[in-house]
Amino acid sequence: MRSISVIDLLEGKPVWSGTVELFALHGHAKADRCYAWSEPVAGSDRRRFFAVLHAGEITDATDAVRASILQDHRDATGTSG
Repeated sequence: MRSISVIDLLEGKPVWSGTVELFALHGHAKADRCYAWSEPVAGSDRRRFFAVLHAGEITDATDAVRASILQDHRDATGTSG
């Protein structure tokens, strides 16, 4: 496991900042690595956990974070693609 600091910027302003853990995977059919992190749930003492495979267009920790942000946006707006 390795920790990676990520600061994702949009138009020069931070969109997300935190630590992403990089895990080696053994025996997975599509990826040999996985990125994982958590963040607090607003207005709660709970945390939300994320895991994204290093596969396809996901080539680093920043890509993984961006993909999760994009998926959250799609889920919230009911859009796809």
